[in-house]
Amino acid sequence: MESRPSAPAPTAAKQEKKEGPAITEKTLSLIAERCGINGPLVIVERTAKGHIGESMIVASNEDRYFLKGSRNRSAERTRQIHAVEDFMHTEGIPAVAALGPSGDKDVSDPEISWSLYPYVDGKHYEPTTFTPAAIASAGDMLAQIHEKTAGKDKPFDMPWAPEPINPENFKRDAEEVIAFVNARQTQDDFDREILKSFELKFSLMDRLTEPTHIEQFPSAINHGDFQHENFFFDDNDKVAWLIDWELASWRPRIAEVARALVYMCFDSDFTEEGFERARHFLSAYNQKQPFSKEELLAGFRRQLQGQLTATWIPRIHYRGNNRVDEFLPRETRSIRYLSEHMEELVEKLYSSVEVK
Repeated sequence: MESRPSAPAPTAAKQEKKEGPAITEKTLSLIAERCGINGPLVIVERTAKGHIGESMIVASNEDRYFLKGSRNRSAERTRQIHAVEDFMHTEGIPAVAALGPSGDKDVSDPEISWSLYPYVDGKHYEPTTFTPAAIASAGDMLAQIHEKTAGKDKPFDMPWAPEPINPENFKRDAEEVIAFVNARQTQDDFDREILKSFELKFSLMDRLTEPTHIEQFPSAINHGDFQHENFFFDDNDKVAWLIDWELASWRPRIAEVARALVYMCFDSDFTEEGFERARHFLSAYNQKQPFSKEELLAGFRRQLQGQLTATWIPRIHYRGNNRVDEFLPRETRSIRYLSEHMEELVEKLYSSVEVK
């Protein structure tokens, strides 16, 4: 998805997917000590959902925990993420916050920075299986998150996102990947699809100069990756837990709304069923955080521009992580639809919302 961090450019032939770094008993002991856990931590299982970081379920003699690892993340960024988790948890948002002393929750080894979280569980939904109650609860939860800081001063230092659109940076990164793919002796299906993707993006570069006017609308702390894989629901289809605040930032609230609609309500397929999910989601959001049609249009314009300039999928793929491959066809479908039907989409969505 477009707001993922970039990865180093591919410099060698595609590598096999890695199973993740080995974590030593020493590191596990340091984590347990830092978090005040009695007894050793042992790995129960590695999880397969993460697309960039490493994660696993671990256990002590008394309880289970979720251990999350992140590569190439500064100590300052780690503190920001933990500060967001703690702030939202304190404010009544069901954010799962890292364990450990405030400001010093992570343990780093040479490869990765590790943070330990309470183990939580609950129901999961895929975009196509959301019940009306569940998708409405998700919309209400996003409004609650934005409500905590929208129109207010930042409660602590947070990076601004999205970064200004820079067509020249995109062109440089894209040409780097294209040259790498074209130099390969044998191209596979992903190689051919990524070349088609860049061809489509270059054909729509004029859309990057369109002003979004998004900065004039309210900004707030955003979760950053507000989508179905990061929710747990209770038996009443209410959001019980919200995980993975890795991409949290300070940005216009409507940018996160548009992103959630594309990836969670529509799943990049703009069907009538998706419109119905979007209606429930937006109506619930609007009850707490009213928005205008102009603001919604600005959010979708920024979403399209972000997807047009995104190179994170091929760059991470060519580092050896094939788990991101599923996003390429979704991104392409979304770009095609938004570039052709954006105004029609916004009109249809806004007219269907139960306006406060």
